[in-house]
Amino acid sequence: TQSVGVVYACYVPMVIALGVMNTAITTAASRLAQKEQLGGFYGVMESVENVAGMVGPALGGLLARVDGFPATLAAVVCFYAAAFVLVALFFSTHVSGAAAAEAAAGAAGGA
Repeated sequence: TQSVGVVYACYVPMVIALGVMNTAITTAASRLAQKEQLGGFYGVMESVENVAGMVGPALGGLLARVDGFPATLAAVVCFYAAAFVLVALFFSTHVSGAAAAEAAAGAAGGA
């Protein structure tokens, strides 16, 4: 498209969705760490995000240079699909389910 408005219209919902997903995953996953480990946990999470913020654009630029827009779009779709599958399969079982179990165990121990 040649319209900046269309680009913004596509980009804004994607960024909002990423922000919501990132916040939900980080919040739920933070319940897995002990209170004294939270600083290190958030440090690792931020480090992973920052490395991805460097690798992603570099990979996108390389793909765009080698094969143009189709390869870059295919990579984005594959990464989003992989993220969707991982969250769909493992988030409720391993992250939010484990966090809920930890909270229940803590509440039972405190009662």
